[in-house]
Amino acid sequence: MTKSYLTTLALAALLSGCASLSPNNLDSRSLVLERNWALSTISSDHLGYRHAHQMTPVIAERLVLQGNSTDGIVAINRNEATTAWNLKIRGGVASGAQVVDDKVYFGASDGHFYAVEAFTGRMAWAFPTRVENLAGPLVHNKTVYFLSGNDVVYALNSDNGQQRWMYTRTSQSDLSIRGGTRPAVFDKVLYIGFSDGFLAAIHADDGSLLWERQLGTSPKFKDIDASPWVDAKNIYVSSYDNYLYNLSRTDGQVIWRIEDGGAFPVTVAGNVVYYATSNGKVKAVDRATGQIIWERKLKSGIATQPVLFEGNLVYGESDGALRVVEAKTGQDVAQFQTGHGVNAAPAIDPKTGHVYVMSNEGNLFSLAFKWQLESQTRPVRVRF
Repeated sequence: MTKSYLTTLALAALLSGCASLSPNNLDSRSLVLERNWALSTISSDHLGYRHAHQMTPVIAERLVLQGNSTDGIVAINRNEATTAWNLKIRGGVASGAQVVDDKVYFGASDGHFYAVEAFTGRMAWAFPTRVENLAGPLVHNKTVYFLSGNDVVYALNSDNGQQRWMYTRTSQSDLSIRGGTRPAVFDKVLYIGFSDGFLAAIHADDGSLLWERQLGTSPKFKDIDASPWVDAKNIYVSSYDNYLYNLSRTDGQVIWRIEDGGAFPVTVAGNVVYYATSNGKVKAVDRATGQIIWERKLKSGIATQPVLFEGNLVYGESDGALRVVEAKTGQDVAQFQTGHGVNAAPAIDPKTGHVYVMSNEGNLFSLAFKWQLESQTRPVRVRF
């Protein structure tokens, strides 16, 4: 077969659309985060100190819901970038939220826990805790579980807000981080951390204590503010000033631990645990052994929980940008400057690849992953 004949076949295949070009034949490409829109979530001018807006955006069909730590929570039409509704709450909403059966559940800084109709903003019910609520809720089997700011765990009927049980704990800590744990549940057991450094297993039906394990032992901050990640055998959780732990789910015995604690949940994918530390690192750790696969140090500040998407990790930096790195290596891929940093983990819609991130200025950004060829300015849309 002659060289000219091979060339003719290749050209014919290319022109017919049946051939694929190898990466070596393509122009160099780079992944970028392109802004779709940005909106302020704060209703009125705020002239006081800057708050750390820590609520991760919640995607609910056509809406994205975002609370701020200043004056409330807002629902934004994702396609039109317009406000669907805005609920003003004194002190704002610093906790996480969850949408179940068209209701959004969240705790607020005004001493109440709320259930609100997600698509109208109408109040369904409110439950008084009389302290600020900074931890995200867990809605499971028609019950909403959450930790209040004074280390009390509540179980409420998710339909009407009636209390089913409460678990009270008296903390002996003189100092604590302003935060709290979102409970995790497995096989009718809640796993939740407290400001005194203990992780507890509580029966989800009646609030009875099954076991507890002290993890935080630092003389300064003992808090377990990171939500546990739980499977059939293991619990992965970090204490703020101490370690990342792999514990036995049945009794809390330590399987392994590594230095550097954190305040945010881990992200588990396959055999790797990814997490952000309280001393400004992002780490990838072998799930079975605790051996460090890679780590990277921020220039300043701390990172949010890293979110896995399409082989990349996406996380915010409290003093920097929204950053994208390769999950396998930790190498830089892309970044987006929101202004004044990010304290809330981003949310990613897996259907569209859109990224929603809240800045420390109270601005919500909608971004899109784009491939951009170095030889042209027109971005090429990624198909997800």
